Amino acid sequence: MRSIDKVKKNKVDRDGKKQGYWEYYYPNGQLHIKGSYVSGEKEGIWEYYNEDGSLKSKILLLNGLFIKYVI
Repeated sequence: MRSIDKVKKNKVDRDGKKQGYWEYYYPNGQLHIKGSYVSGEKEGIWEYYNEDGSLKSKILLLNGLFIKYVI
């Protein structure tokens, strides 16, 4: 089992804000987007995938704001 499989994901705090690691999927079950939230804001590196599973882009966000493309 990969270590990421053990990570709790898609959690919301008592105030309804997204926290921690999240994943989003296409209707076909393929991973679409993954990244982390801090107090409801996207934080850190977010990876975006094409519907065929290939990596589309990686971006760095701080407090939900775009900082730069990583790829």
